[in-house]
Amino acid sequence: MRIAPAALLACFSITFTACSSSSSGLAPQPDASDGSIDSDASVDDANIADTRAEAAAPLACTSRTWCMDYSVKAFRGTPPVAAGGVIAEGTYRLAYTLEPAGIDPDYLTEQAALLYFSQGRFEAPGQTGFGAVGTYSTSTGADGPTLVLQGTTNCQTFGAQGSSASGATRTSPFSATATQLTIIGTVTPLGPEAGAPWKRAYVYFKNDGDVCAPATSDPASADDSFFCRVANCACAQSSGSLITPASCPFIH
Repeated sequence: MRIAPAALLACFSITFTACSSSSSGLAPQPDASDGSIDSDASVDDANIADTRAEAAAPLACTSRTWCMDYSVKAFRGTPPVAAGGVIAEGTYRLAYTLEPAGIDPDYLTEQAALLYFSQGRFEAPGQTGFGAVGTYSTSTGADGPTLVLQGTTNCQTFGAQGSSASGATRTSPFSATATQLTIIGTVTPLGPEAGAPWKRAYVYFKNDGDVCAPATSDPASADDSFFCRVANCACAQSSGSLITPASCPFIH
């Protein structure tokens, strides 16, 4: 039985911050010799103000959009124990999943996903994972440190905002480092002959660059495994705008 990230976060699928600076670290000052003000300084100040306003803006469905039909590998191993940590702001792309050996032998790949964190808020682009924007926090639960995602707005595949509020909450044990985020989900099989639940780890690597770029190799052991594994592949991304369906002709 295959559980997609959407089932985990229903486990869960992030920011680019522009910077302006001057060599002195101080804003330009008027020229006291003739009482005039440097016009370039005014432009610089306006650009700095725009940058700060952009950085302070809350995440929306269009903050990070993508569409693709790539997948990652499901490896066998022991999912790690949640260790908590600080989630560094930015974009995280699912690299692989990990679950105990001998469990769910037909589960070989997982659809790729993104998570995007900024200023206490998260975005999970609509095609994969939570498909929402909202707030996030960390706490300690029965299974150790947990990541809590509180959705506020639903997001659709190409970045459009959904017609209804999200309101869903996803709580999962997690571990975070400066370059990686691991989310631990519990898979509960269904049916009269279903076995006991088991743990599955969703391992995300931090990626603030080109999220459509595949991994450098198709690994045989647990590592970044974002690859095209179908006959017709497409991947498109945008920051701050919708994606047109024509950018991903095989995705509906």
